[in-house]
Amino acid sequence: MTKFAISLSQAQNPKAMAEELAEKLTRGVVGEGCGSLSLGGALILATAAVGHDILKVGEELAERCPDASVLGTSFEGVIAEGSLYRGVPAVVAIGWAAADAEAPIPLILDSGAVEADRMAAAIRDLTGRSAFAPGDLILLFPDAHHSPRFGAAIAELGPMLAPACIAGSGASGLDGYPAHTFFGGEGLAEAVIGLFIPAGSGGDPRRVGQAGATRSASPWLEITRCRRRWIDELDGEPALDWVRRQMGLDEQALIEPYLDRLLARVRLRAATPDSSDDDDYEERYVIGLDARRGSFSWPGRFSRGDELALALPDGGWARERLQCAVDGLPPSSLLFQFACRARDEALHGDPGLEAAWLAHCAGDRRVLGTIAPFQIAMSAGTQVCRTLVHSTVLAALGPL
Repeated sequence: MTKFAISLSQAQNPKAMAEELAEKLTRGVVGEGCGSLSLGGALILATAAVGHDILKVGEELAERCPDASVLGTSFEGVIAEGSLYRGVPAVVAIGWAAADAEAPIPLILDSGAVEADRMAAAIRDLTGRSAFAPGDLILLFPDAHHSPRFGAAIAELGPMLAPACIAGSGASGLDGYPAHTFFGGEGLAEAVIGLFIPAGSGGDPRRVGQAGATRSASPWLEITRCRRRWIDELDGEPALDWVRRQMGLDEQALIEPYLDRLLARVRLRAATPDSSDDDDYEERYVIGLDARRGSFSWPGRFSRGDELALALPDGGWARERLQCAVDGLPPSSLLFQFACRARDEALHGDPGLEAAWLAHCAGDRRVLGTIAPFQIAMSAGTQVCRTLVHSTVLAALGPL
């Protein structure tokens, strides 16, 4: 399997950032006794605070390492070695050696054509594969705020690329502006970038794990009345009555102060009436209330006859699931961590605690990753891919 190196830089200018990345990544992938082996490629993940300078970092790195395929984009925050960087200029990067038969392949997808069949065809074309193997890993980084159709398309993409694993997170710029995405020295407006990482010989199919952070706070309830984006009744009662009951609030108490903790899970029983998989659901925050009608708004797909369960964050449960997710992955030298921007402080009371906890759970494995509005992963036991919130997705890379 490919040997990876990672690097963090908080240098004060793009030139110094690129110089630091080039030196650390090249040294990390070449190692001892490798002769003239050079850096073959690098994926750069930047905080949105780096701004347009990330394009200059990519250009400088591509000039310093002419044999390398350099691509990257920006996120709300990045993670490296147990520390979280958010609101400050920082870049983390993963690099691999040139002349490696199993080296990662950059993916550049036109976000103007975000349909599952077109994305699948583009990924097959870029990777040169008509079929994928267990343990093949596809990382995707769509713009969180400017790829509106990606969520629907990704749900269909998993079965098309099976048995490959898919993971990733939503890129972004400052304050909801588009992410700064590039390949080599060229900025890519409205593009989805990614990375294909072959399984190699003896690849383990368990490359991706997912750790939720919420516990169910109600039984599964039938949606008995609804409108577009609004759920009016659950099991024949006003939806907000169920919210108050499950959160222990009386009828005069305000619900709005709890919206940053209130999530709902929806499973499409009307579409899959014979499904018995309790884990096959979409989970999103409740985003609005209509007290007059007793309704709440949920930003996903649903219709009358589907089922909904309320859910609340639980810090202890989140840490337990994170340890289980790490333990369920094969041995590797590196972990990618794709984490939700809302988890840290709400769950643990400290914005950097989860990154530190994962570094502890990971043991000798090095960790890098992103903080983003949503994550991407397969549903448990299925090839259905989802965009997730309030979740941490892990991907295992590299040999022992």
